[in-house]
Amino acid sequence: MGFWHDLNTPDNFARDWYGELTNQLSHTLLGLLLALIWCVSAWAMFGEMPVRSWVILGIGGGYLAWEALVQRWLSGDSWFDAAMVMSGAAGVLLPLKEAGVSGRIIHLDFDPVMWLAVFAPWSSALSLRVWRRYLASAATQTD
Repeated sequence: MGFWHDLNTPDNFARDWYGELTNQLSHTLLGLLLALIWCVSAWAMFGEMPVRSWVILGIGGGYLAWEALVQRWLSGDSWFDAAMVMSGAAGVLLPLKEAGVSGRIIHLDFDPVMWLAVFAPWSSALSLRVWRRYLASAATQTD
């Protein structure tokens, strides 16, 4: 019970840069995993991949609903968390395009420019936010 309570207790890590970094990396990984689960499930049920933009929007919308209903919505933090979740989904979906299906094998094309188009804003936003938390942390405060 303690673990689940702690997991669902919102925290914006205002003065904890390391907590913010690991929190946002976990949101990104959550988006990536949800996108993979959605795509594999769609392929298993329908024999083809879903529309990538619908998956990203569905995951983002579902996560915003989770933030509003379960996490009790922390305005700036909730929006940023949702952006990280959607970035994780976009990071796995946008650079990959279904090129064909052969039995149980799915052939994908990888577009490194599209990957960079997702990675650059994600890493910039994350770096700026963590840097802001670092400047507010006790590590930079002097007596």
